[in-house]
Amino acid sequence: MRSTLKRFAVCDGKTIERYLAHLTMSPGEEVVPVGDLLPSPKDGLVELNRFHKLLSERHKNENNDIVGVQLHHPSSDVMRMLRATESASWPLFKHDLRPAGDLIKRIEQRINCVDSGIALRVEENLTKELEISSYCPSIVFSGSRYTYFAPHVTGLAADRNGLVSFSNSNKWTLWDNAVLDSSHVVLRDGEPLRVGSTRQAGLTTQKILELASKCMTSCAGRNLRSGDLILLAGFHSRLPVSSGGRFSVNMGPFGGDVFATLQ
Repeated sequence: MRSTLKRFAVCDGKTIERYLAHLTMSPGEEVVPVGDLLPSPKDGLVELNRFHKLLSERHKNENNDIVGVQLHHPSSDVMRMLRATESASWPLFKHDLRPAGDLIKRIEQRINCVDSGIALRVEENLTKELEISSYCPSIVFSGSRYTYFAPHVTGLAADRNGLVSFSNSNKWTLWDNAVLDSSHVVLRDGEPLRVGSTRQAGLTTQKILELASKCMTSCAGRNLRSGDLILLAGFHSRLPVSSGGRFSVNMGPFGGDVFATLQ
């Protein structure tokens, strides 16, 4: 039964604690509905940024620093469903990143979707300007803390699209702009499940860096810097997972693949 507690109007430390309790709650445990904790569209971007900043500060105190940002473009299925007109972004933390090939417990971590991604590495060039230096395929696991999925873009971004973990390939390839006009395949136990295409995102390297820099400033209170990651995702329709298996993402001629096993 839905709680009758009034929605929290302003994000504060207690709001973050309640939200984090949601991520570790036991089945059947009664907690405040996640929609009552996260910012809503009427709260505006300021409150969303405040939520992310407080979340980042809380994780930093536990040696779980920001390692980058994730971008979800407005042409993805979920963003079109929510009628988004701009890309959404949220912070990535050190503990979100799992080694490639890792064994992940699906039920214990409440994973219900898998997504392909492309991880980009930011570095300084010879003129001390930031650029995307290399890339690799990534596999992203998520589980909605809402009943099904976020009802609006603000909630999607605040909840980081239900992110549970992501894994990057161990092999990084020198950056090529053609990656933003390419296709890749998501497989389970070697069988193709989805084909993802980056061209629908309509992103450029300059736009990616601008969006990531803006997100980093609002979430972490610092500039985007050398060594940070940018994770692009949302290149195919939602892919629910109801059983385990070896999930992988292959970029074909653009080099490399990555896999993780759900138990």
